[in-house]
Amino acid sequence: MEPCDDCTTCARCGKPLCRNCHPEDGWNTVDAELYCDDCTRVIIAENRDLIAEYVAAVAITGRIHWHDPAHRFAPTPEAYAAGDREAYTENSVRAFNRHERTNYDDIVRDLDRDDALDRAIYEAVRARVEELLAEAEPVGGEPDEDDGEGVAP
Repeated sequence: MEPCDDCTTCARCGKPLCRNCHPEDGWNTVDAELYCDDCTRVIIAENRDLIAEYVAAVAITGRIHWHDPAHRFAPTPEAYAAGDREAYTENSVRAFNRHERTNYDDIVRDLDRDDALDRAIYEAVRARVEELLAEAEPVGGEPDEDDGEGVAP
């Protein structure tokens, strides 16, 4: 099929990119340029060293909290919708550890989620954070000395 007036092309290989006449083909943005899926995969592979640098920078920066299921609480869906977001669940503790006890936020802060290479970096960093947290020795029962918060309610 010939490209239509709405078509653009892959910045690397020149393949037509258009939802109208090529709806089966996907594309992504990398550094504000459009690339077909195949070229996007190549670009990500070519940047594996950059991705590895981001992953290597991930570190635990504080004491890891543990979750005590005996103290679990969460708002009902209605309460949550009304603004009551306070919870103590396995997921909330995991999120606390990720955001408050690693340098995750500093590393991903400037990544553009619409950029395919940045998404690949983000996914690799997130996986490494989860790996480190799973391997970490959690502490609990007493308040943290560094922030005064209890590690379990």
